[in-house]
Amino acid sequence: MVGVTALFVGSLALVPFIGFELMPETDEGEVRVDVELPSGTRVGITDDVMRQLEDIILAQVPEATHIVAEVGGGGWRAWSTNRGNFRISLAEERE
Repeated sequence: MVGVTALFVGSLALVPFIGFELMPETDEGEVRVDVELPSGTRVGITDDVMRQLEDIILAQVPEATHIVAEVGGGGWRAWSTNRGNFRISLAEERE
């Protein structure tokens, strides 16, 4: 029993030397941004804010190749007039 315990404790001492990743790094070449304004915001105001944010993204992210914006919702998301999101595709060569 002492031998098994010694092996177990010895193996725990080696853990810091073992490299591992809980979540591997990925680069999908895309950034997603969710925007939420105060509840009850009209879709027109949300659209104005999203357009302003799109201008900022275009000015500040030179690696952006495509931007897809979704404002408010329809169908099952009809209640979300205060929300929007961006999908920003990035160039393959970037810093």
